Amino acid sequence: MTPIKTDVLIVGAGPAGLFQVFELGLLGLSAHVIDPLPHAGGQCITLYADKAIYDIPGLPSCTGRELTDRLMLQIKPFEPVFHFQDVVKSLEPLEGARGFKVSSERGLCFEAKSVVLANGVGAFLPRALNAPEQVQYLGKQLFHGQLENALSQFEASKPQKETQRWKVWIVGGEDEAVLNALTGLQAFKHLDITLIHRRTPLEIDPQLQEAWEEALEKSQGVQPKGTGDASEVGSTLAFKHGQIVHLLSEASEAGQNRTDQTALKALEWVDEKGQTHTSEVDLVVVNLGLSPQLGALSEWGAQMQKKQVTVNTEDFSTSLPGVFAVGDVITYPGKKKLILSGFHEAALASFGVAKWVLEKDRIPFEYTSASALLQARLRIEP
Repeated sequence: MTPIKTDVLIVGAGPAGLFQVFELGLLGLSAHVIDPLPHAGGQCITLYADKAIYDIPGLPSCTGRELTDRLMLQIKPFEPVFHFQDVVKSLEPLEGARGFKVSSERGLCFEAKSVVLANGVGAFLPRALNAPEQVQYLGKQLFHGQLENALSQFEASKPQKETQRWKVWIVGGEDEAVLNALTGLQAFKHLDITLIHRRTPLEIDPQLQEAWEEALEKSQGVQPKGTGDASEVGSTLAFKHGQIVHLLSEASEAGQNRTDQTALKALEWVDEKGQTHTSEVDLVVVNLGLSPQLGALSEWGAQMQKKQVTVNTEDFSTSLPGVFAVGDVITYPGKKKLILSGFHEAALASFGVAKWVLEKDRIPFEYTSASALLQARLRIEP
């Protein structure tokens, strides 16, 4: 596809990455931001969206969500472009020009004069199902996230005009998985839902536990109808204490290659006693939480120490000329993993980035309280 050209590509939309947009904008540099989450905020949203933070300068108390909202408002004058639910895959120098060609998992291609790594402890990616065949079914019959979205994509690929009953298995034992099961039970009338988790009791909120037990009790004695007219019976709910070990196609059920490129028809799972079972399935939704992963970054060749990028603290440049890094992804003597440290690092890194992008040895230093140029960039009326 046509490359997306920008002054700077920022990898990570957490607090450090968002403040990096602001500091670069003050120096007249445009930025695109890429992040695997469906929204900005990074760890602030993932881990403590509604928990109080007490060490942000000038804010006695704010939640991760409030901090993210404030940062998004602050960078609005610079009109950054966000690319959510995507992960950087490769980085290589541009031929005959200063800058980099960066590709993403979703097929985007960037031509950036500089790259800033602000991806914290790594991209927060969904924990994968422990089944070797899962790759061939991803985005087809196996999804991560909300059941409603997964069902919509799954049914869009089906030729049937009338709604069919589907056997849906949800994997997980925390709030997200249980909420998916209960929502599916209430919102749809054509699903036979099974929640499977390797441990009991489920790790959920007490109020959610009460609703879960009530829904299970009501579903007892209601027999799934299988495929056919969805109006015959409403959705059903069941629970299995166990773990999925294999996803089976028609070919694999017949004893052929488990990786045969055919539709998912069944799954093989092991119960708490170690006994193996095979159950029919149409759709699998995985809700096993998120885990941070550095991904392709570890293969780019930047100097690292204990899975963190080492930097020059004068301008937070890495060992790769033109690539800078800030926030929890970096290490240096005395480094503290604090949001306010990331803000300081982004401020200094912006001058290093500007020198590289503008090919200048010196970047003028000005104060926002007195500079007409900076205030114009902030769209502040004179």
